[in-house]
Amino acid sequence: MEIRQLEIFCVVADERGFSVAADKLGLTQPTVSFQIASLEEELGTKLLDRGGRTTMLTKSGEVLYR
Repeated sequence: MEIRQLEIFCVVADERGFSVAADKLGLTQPTVSFQIASLEEELGTKLLDRGGRTTMLTKSGEVLYR
């Protein structure tokens, strides 16, 4: 787990979206998605619910975010 992945995760959680977070971070949306997927794989749990128009934290995501 890298600090940068956690920073990206927090911005996605704050902004409730990958594209908005990517714009805010100066990254591409695929880069943000890859970093979140890598973090989820490393932790062995889903952190974000990507359904619908907004991205929401899962219970595991809420724990990590705090």
